[in-house]
Amino acid sequence: MALCTGVYTLPVELLSRVFVLGAEEQHTDSPFLLRPDEDTVLATSADFQLLVSHVCRHWRHVALHISCLWTCLHFREPAHIERAEAFLSRTTTNHSLDILVDTVSPDDHIPGVTLCREEMRTIFALITPHVGRWRAFHLKVRSDECKLIARENLSSCGPAPRLETLQLYHFEDYRTAQNLYIATYRQPVVIFDNDLPSLKNVSLIGVNLPWKAPFLQHLHALELALHPDNIRPPFDAWDTILRRSPHLRQLRLHYSGPKAADELDSKICVPELLELHLTDLDPDHLARLLRTLELPRLATLSLDLPEQDFTNVVEIFATTPSLPIASLHTLRITALECAPAALTALLRALVGLSVLELDFARVRDPNAICNAMLETIEVHSCDCTESRRVPVLPRLKEARLFGLGGERIRRLIVFRERFAAVEGCGCGCASEELAVTPLFTVRGRGGKDSILDQLVREGRVVCEEDEGDAEGDEESEEEE
Repeated sequence: MALCTGVYTLPVELLSRVFVLGAEEQHTDSPFLLRPDEDTVLATSADFQLLVSHVCRHWRHVALHISCLWTCLHFREPAHIERAEAFLSRTTTNHSLDILVDTVSPDDHIPGVTLCREEMRTIFALITPHVGRWRAFHLKVRSDECKLIARENLSSCGPAPRLETLQLYHFEDYRTAQNLYIATYRQPVVIFDNDLPSLKNVSLIGVNLPWKAPFLQHLHALELALHPDNIRPPFDAWDTILRRSPHLRQLRLHYSGPKAADELDSKICVPELLELHLTDLDPDHLARLLRTLELPRLATLSLDLPEQDFTNVVEIFATTPSLPIASLHTLRITALECAPAALTALLRALVGLSVLELDFARVRDPNAICNAMLETIEVHSCDCTESRRVPVLPRLKEARLFGLGGERIRRLIVFRERFAAVEGCGCGCASEELAVTPLFTVRGRGGKDSILDQLVREGRVVCEEDEGDAEGDEESEEEE
């Protein structure tokens, strides 16, 4: 008799492990599921769990008895309320809960399809008795009425001893100055009885809390977004949050940050900060803020700063010792308005950069920036060799260059390949890592650029899915 083989013969213990690993793959690197500039959620809720539980009777029996598979409660439509009730019946009090509540404005609400005021009340009635098990809580509201429901429940639900990630999002079309006044001048309320001993990640989008709350400390990730100046944290509260979070690794500021302050005599050191993301900020305010920071381990810098002139900000990054740009690993420029000379000076200073992502369609004078990447600098990489001339960005491993024509891309590749062919000193030191040919990535142009298409066919360029022609693409394709 033939032996039965395949996945159906896996031991229950091994099958259970596969299910758990599959569910974990749905999580993202970011602790936050909502983005200020996007109307989508960064992770699905329980697609994998539901899929494997419907394959066959045996798999369903195994899946239903793995409590940790059913701890993700995502509410994005009314049917998810009943689903969450079923999930909760399959978990035990030993397992923490990850919760997302994604609502819409009353004007956009479709009964039976989306979530709004009445559904919010039902959801809070379901999840509040389990507040002691919350590990992550993400809430998006799009109206003042929904915000009031959230304030009422979060101010009366009691402590959340396991909560590690808190994301509160409130943004709406205020329509009148009076509505804006009501929404932004209302005093914040105390939430969770100020008792959040495990809190590590905080994201506040259009929401202000009592900025001196005792739980705003020991943070690992902090995001502040979409705050008018009147509800931003005072500088002394900002100073306290950073100084009491020595292990802060990620800081995101999107049209937010502390209120303006005079120059300080001493800097705020954030010793373990690795990532700094800056979006839609006032240039003068941002310049003053950067002068107050000391970021010795900064590894990733993301800039999305259009419309205003940020030349002074770029110059601060390039010249300030407390912002060690020479050791930066990753630079992402989604948009940046500044003098080309300032940006080229910044590129010359990035001697340790491994990853560059730059949208040439959204910077001033892409010709000058591209030409700067064809320059060389002199480096001293090893005690046993003399100085050596290498390209700007000598340790670049990955170049994600968007909005740039194929001819310029080819020139950059040929330029880098010529230097990569020069042998190092042969002793196996750091000089061997200089001037390697990076992996070039572009966005597809659908056959509009024959040179770029040829580079892709030759395998010298990787083409990712085109997200649409950016403004200024036609101008960026014009070669000198």
